[in-house]
Amino acid sequence: AQLHRPIHGIDVELPLGVTLTVNRWSKHLDLIIRMRPQAGGQDGHCGNHNGDALDDTVDLIKGRMELRVAKSDLLFPKPSTFGSDAEPK
Repeated sequence: AQLHRPIHGIDVELPLGVTLTVNRWSKHLDLIIRMRPQAGGQDGHCGNHNGDALDDTVDLIKGRMELRVAKSDLLFPKPSTFGSDAEPK
């Protein structure tokens, strides 16, 4: 952590009990997503929230889900024209 710098962050409450915490640092963002278990199950980077850590290995997670965002779902479909100059000063 960068304890010598103030954290610039926001908390966002979304539908279905989903909350986002976004903290902006000088060179990166930290994002925390909190949510209740969803009806019918769920899966993600940290597992499937079923209480069985044995089925949450990287290989098993990769086998259960597509790890790429579909082109139609991209928020930024084109590379930035600013390149590394887009970093906040």
